Amino acid sequence: MLPQARPLPSPRAAVTAAFIAYGTSAGLWAGAIPAITRNAGIDNLALGLGITFYGIAYVIIMSWGGKLALIATNRAIILASLPLLALSQTFLFLSSGPAWFLVALIVFGACQGALDLFMNAEGSYVESDLGRPIFTRFHASASAAMALFAIIGSLVIADAGRFWAAAILWLMLLAAFLFIAQRLPGRFSAMARATPGMPAPRLSPLIILGLAAGLVIAGETAAIMWSAKLLDEQAPALLAIAGLGTAFYGLCNACLRFLGDDIRARFGDISLIIGSLLLATVGFAFIGISQSFLFSTVAFALTGFGTACVIPAIFALTAKHMSENRARALGIVALVAGLPRVMAPWFFGWIATLHSTSFAFGLCAVAMAVALGFILLLQVLLRRTAAPVRTPAL
Repeated sequence: MLPQARPLPSPRAAVTAAFIAYGTSAGLWAGAIPAITRNAGIDNLALGLGITFYGIAYVIIMSWGGKLALIATNRAIILASLPLLALSQTFLFLSSGPAWFLVALIVFGACQGALDLFMNAEGSYVESDLGRPIFTRFHASASAAMALFAIIGSLVIADAGRFWAAAILWLMLLAAFLFIAQRLPGRFSAMARATPGMPAPRLSPLIILGLAAGLVIAGETAAIMWSAKLLDEQAPALLAIAGLGTAFYGLCNACLRFLGDDIRARFGDISLIIGSLLLATVGFAFIGISQSFLFSTVAFALTGFGTACVIPAIFALTAKHMSENRARALGIVALVAGLPRVMAPWFFGWIATLHSTSFAFGLCAVAMAVALGFILLLQVLLRRTAAPVRTPAL
């Protein structure tokens, strides 16, 4: 008898690989920011402006998700995004002037946005197929990869150079491409159709979720892209480990996200978001008052715990609200989130230039508190919607 072929891993493993690829890219970029900006002649204000245009490209691509979902499968878009992401990030690593840096950062944002949207859309279907919460574990794998490659990025850039950082990026993303290509089935995110007479989903919960998500992502972006800059300012002699803030942030993100699905199952998504935002507010407030490399690093770890499960839980709520086209629902939330998400980096860079980077991080605590207010509003709205309508007695 011929030996039976071993079954290929599930789509869950392929989606996990996509999240790891995303985290690898984000980590290498975050850890390399101080060296890249110095080589390109970029100051705080210019970096904030560049990240703003990066965010615009990111949001535009995500907002097109509903239309892209009608013409291509999640698998096809994920696979197309990976080599484009590697190519654009390589140009970013090699940038030697402000114009080159800005163009590469914009294309990089567009590629990241496409991968982000469709790996989350596919992840929501995998969670639905399995019938149990697994969504935060996908995000945990991205956070773990980001934590690892943030410190690798800063070390490699400082000691070996930008070409070696690009080589590591291509190796990791090519491995993910081959793994996903063999194991992820083709599935349209808009494959489910609304039945005739089915009421259209209400957009107000998506708008509230989008506003909260925009503020939280702005805080996450600040922690990922400016932590190395802050630590470099506080201890310039420690440039080689400036990625430690991002690494601690991502590591704590990953640790809590691996437990997040159990917490979701026990307490629900909204309760988890509320508790997380309270913790994130405290963490960013600590960064705002810190003048120490060590204290700032610990505070970044605290914000990592606080923001860990917020976006996965928001994405899970979003996908459930519009199950007939989950990419469209995620695109709506991304579009609404666009204003705070896009304007925050420019505002952060302006405040960092006018006052200090630590002061700008303190304002992120205010953003987390406002996001908490939006989630409390959503909770009230959902309770009113779910309340039974009482018919008056005759």
